[in-house]
Amino acid sequence: MTDARMIGITTLQPDEIDQIKPLWEELNRLHEEKSDHFKQHFRQFTFEKRMASFSDCDDYRIFAAKENNNTVGYCIASFKKDIGEIDSIYILPEYRKTGLGEKLMTNAENWLISKNISRIRISVVQGNEEAFGFYEK
Repeated sequence: MTDARMIGITTLQPDEIDQIKPLWEELNRLHEEKSDHFKQHFRQFTFEKRMASFSDCDDYRIFAAKENNNTVGYCIASFKKDIGEIDSIYILPEYRKTGLGEKLMTNAENWLISKNISRIRISVVQGNEEAFGFYEK
């Protein structure tokens, strides 16, 4: 089993965003598959459209989990005015339940707190209710 302590978390620069594209696309496919009402939205929602949407934010960060220079997970956090959001998180299936998700979320939350954000929200896509337990932690 993978030990999350051995996996490094880095902050991606804008020119490194493509490192998470395959993971984001897998998450988008998962959302499309699980959704009862929004399949068409996910089919048309490209990585480029999603990344462009962050231009409306005051600031955002992408935290990437890397093992041996391979990106195995990520978490995107953003804020606008005084409201922060965990916008997206995805971890490859073989790295789940190792503490890596918590490590990514902690980095994102700490960054938001450092920006004096007092309210942080997260949304769960309909059909992905199994993620509730993770977020409740």
